[in-house]
Amino acid sequence: MSVKKLFLPVGLVLSIVAALLVPGPGILLNRAHMIAGFVIIIFLVNGWEFKVADTRLNKSFLLAFVLCAGISLFLGPYLGMWTARLFDTGPLMATGLVVMSAVPVTLSSGIVMAEISGGNRAWALLMTIGLNLLGIFTLPLMLTLTLESGGEVDISAGALLLKLIQLVLLPFAAGFVLKRAFGDRVGRIPLLDYVPSTCVIMTVYAAFAVSRDMLGEIPTHSYPLLGGASLLIHLALLVLGLGAALLLRLPRAERNTLLFMASQKTLPVAISVITIIAADNALAMVPCLLFHFIQLFLDSFVASHLAPDEA
Repeated sequence: MSVKKLFLPVGLVLSIVAALLVPGPGILLNRAHMIAGFVIIIFLVNGWEFKVADTRLNKSFLLAFVLCAGISLFLGPYLGMWTARLFDTGPLMATGLVVMSAVPVTLSSGIVMAEISGGNRAWALLMTIGLNLLGIFTLPLMLTLTLESGGEVDISAGALLLKLIQLVLLPFAAGFVLKRAFGDRVGRIPLLDYVPSTCVIMTVYAAFAVSRDMLGEIPTHSYPLLGGASLLIHLALLVLGLGAALLLRLPRAERNTLLFMASQKTLPVAISVITIIAADNALAMVPCLLFHFIQLFLDSFVASHLAPDEA
């Protein structure tokens, strides 16, 4: 496995270890409001690196996008809520599960998985940007409906929407515009590929450093429980994505694309939301991290299995 693929998972593990052993710098980063800064940098870079493929929007794509959005952004949060209740995870862990289930598809690995499986790259790109833009507006509504109904957390939908626009949409748009204005002069910057992952790692480090004492309160048996809940949610989303593709009778490439677009969930957005609605409490991030690791490894296997045989 390449350094690039290992960078984020290994970095996340090291960040948690560092937060437990050397929390001081992470606490200082949190006091300096650098968590919000890291989130802004993540989406500024993502906007800079995003490329819109030239493609024709046909009826099949539009129908697939509608079903994908329904599964990922509207049904996903309820799957997270029901699974949290089924596994009796507790309020903070339930918050993490629901948030991770409610966020849109990843800005990178979803496209990569679709490509590995022989999917339609143009569809993957357009669905990724479309779901992430739509997700900024669906998240406040869906988290209000799911988390507040269960009494887990009090959410101001308007405040969350404003924060997401400030931390996600505006930086992404700024990066996109800057690339079009100065991209030709600057050229390709390979190290930029590592900046979003580094910011996620530093965000987790700062958040866990502040909540170090709370982490000791998590019973050991809770980790397999949370892992099982995350796996169940992700498998359910995979099945629903496959069902939608079969319902639309999509060709193989488009079917594989819809499979990952409907089931993959973005860690940076989830962590951003957690920092907004559950500030200074890293416990809610634990399910997000477990979910991320599980989908990364499971989907790598699924994508490789679906990959077309080379001639």
